[in-house]
Formats: sequence, C-alpha cells, structure tokens
Amino acid sequence: MANEVFPMNKAVTMPYYNCNATVEFAFDDNSNPLMIGAFLNLAEAKRLSVQELYNLKTNVYEPETEWQNYPPCVQKLITDPWPGNSRNNFLFNVLVLENKKTDGNLDIKALQEIALERNKQRFTKPMKVSEAKAIAKSVKTHGYHFKCPPKHNELVPICNK
Repeated sequence: MANEVFPMNKAVTMPYYNCNATVEFAFDDNSNPLMIGAFLNLAEAKRLSVQELYNLKTNVYEPETEWQNYPPCVQKLITDPWPGNSRNNFLFNVLVLENKKTDGNLDIKALQEIALERNKQRFTKPMKVSEAKAIAKSVKTHGYHFKCPPKHNELVPICNK
C-alpha cells in the first residue's frame, strides 16, 4: 500500500458555546460531565505556560495499525459511524482496505467475517447479512481498488484527498 497522507480537517469547538442548544460538553479526568464553572476551574488548573506547551509530548492517536495509510473515507468510517445511504460502497472500500492490509491473502470466509463485524460497527443502520457477505465476495473476486470520486460522488462528503 502506498504511503499517502490524508489530512483530517477536524475542528475544535468550545464546550457550552450556544449552551441552550449545545451537544458538546467538557468532561473531567474520570469522564464525568462538567458544568461551566467546574470546566473553567479545570481549565485553569491544567493551563500551561508557552514553554510547557512547546515541550509537551503526546502520543499519536491511531485507532488501528497503519491508520495513517488509510484513505480518508475509511478513516472517517472507522471513527464516525455512517448514518446515510451508499453503505454498500462504503463497506466495499473498508473491505478493499482489509484485503490490501494482507496483500490479498484473506480468504472469502475471513473477509466475510470482517464484513459482518464492520457492518455492525460502522453503520447506524447495518445492512442485511446477505448484502455484507455479497460485498465481501465482490471485493475478493474482482474489486481490489477503492471506489473514489468523481465516479462515486456519494463519497465526496468524507473523501478529502
């Protein structure tokens, strides 16, 4: 697999912005939700100097091995379950990636098991078992390339090369 880099254009927003309509909240170190006063106290307690910020070391978050080599659509599907349509093309791309990770050495049964697991994990409304298995079979028999825009415009919302 090529070593391509796909930026994840994520934004950070302030908890409690437009607090009457927000769905974002701050949490303490024990995953307890915080009211605004407790959040401000925690923020003050964890404040760093500029020098401390420059010296800060963090671990790179990779939900799965080889994460940085995944195409953006697959990264998006792994981190955020897909609620929309075109699940077959999204699952197809996930299975192409799984097949590429083993240099095509997965047998059909193993790929179908992965398809069923990913189908349950990644879609808010999973496909039928028979559909997921059929997609795995299609990937194994003749689909070793990702489906990408512009031919597959349904992927545009989560594809950012």
